[in-house]
Amino acid sequence: MIIEFPQSVKEKLSYYVYVLKDQAGKTFYIGKGKDDRCFSHLNEAIENLDKDIEFAKINKINEIGAENVKIFILRHNLTEKQALEIESACIDLIGLENLTNEVKGHQSWESGLKDIDEVIQLYEAKEIIIEDEHPTLILNINRLFVRFMSDEALYQAVRGSWVVGKDREKVKYVIASYRGLVRAIYKIDKWVQSKTEPKRYIFEGEPASAAIREKYLNKSLKKYTPKKGGANPVKYSFKTKIVQE
Repeated sequence: MIIEFPQSVKEKLSYYVYVLKDQAGKTFYIGKGKDDRCFSHLNEAIENLDKDIEFAKINKINEIGAENVKIFILRHNLTEKQALEIESACIDLIGLENLTNEVKGHQSWESGLKDIDEVIQLYEAKEIIIEDEHPTLILNINRLFVRFMSDEALYQAVRGSWVVGKDREKVKYVIASYRGLVRAIYKIDKWVQSKTEPKRYIFEGEPASAAIREKYLNKSLKKYTPKKGGANPVKYSFKTKIVQE
């Protein structure tokens, strides 16, 4: 098995996008790199042949046998930026759920796969001003949100646990913010202290009324979102407290 390129090939390839396929021809991993990057997973799998490790692609390679993995170079002679974009587009097209990749790829939200409603939301979402009678806690769930997740899965991801102070008792609603857009809004019933982390709290609640959802859902939180690079992840705005996950 070839486990490295000849030096002359490395010098001509530049950045490239590659795919790993199983013996049936099904793609199970998409990556980008240069030099011998496409062989690194096979080498790692061989080194960990008798071990159960956390990386799905390595376990997949060992499951089917490194000798049965087919490596294809999809595009080459690319800049790093071009390779990142192509890699991300391919992951979007096949679907992360069908691959052993750990993450979606470069700028997967800003320029990645979207349905028509999401494109409109991204570029035309109206900015909201949260009304005085709707004191709200906005929770940034960028690390927790998964596209097409069920309503119940979203609720469980949003509800906690969070480091929130006494001001939590002042709010009536919780907004789940993903990439500056309102993804869900809940009416709070009560806050419960975490049993394992006393400084953190979990809220119990239910989806806000149809009227409240219509007012805020899928709208822009630009006026309430901390600017990039802001030193303090917690920001107060009116009666609304913003918390970074």
